[in-house]
Amino acid sequence: MTGTELKQLRQARRTLERVGQALACPSTETLDSGAAELEEAIGKLREFERTLHASGGNLRRSREINSEVDAMRNAMRRAEALLAAAGRFYAGWARMTAAAGESGAANYTAGGKPGRAPIPIDCGKAVLHG
Repeated sequence: MTGTELKQLRQARRTLERVGQALACPSTETLDSGAAELEEAIGKLREFERTLHASGGNLRRSREINSEVDAMRNAMRRAEALLAAAGRFYAGWARMTAAAGESGAANYTAGGKPGRAPIPIDCGKAVLHG
């Protein structure tokens, strides 16, 4: 094993971790940029796979490679869970805004009347009116 293989794995893991951090506060921008970063990570993994195949699958498994593979699995699980949560959030948001029809976002005053639209979304803050 050369340092190249380990470098490829580390770069892929770091990219996955960046995507996970961005998905912790999802927005359409982070979802778009996350897709590009995931493509970058896939490219690094493909490079590693080509290197692995070129060596006949005989790369010496070091503690460093095992550690990187484990860290990458964890980063992928986290990114997958956050992406699924973001998808559920935006699907719910789409249902709410679709239910509002022409009046904009589905928000109501304490009296049950439609509120002003649209409601700005600020990730990390909850606002309760009334």
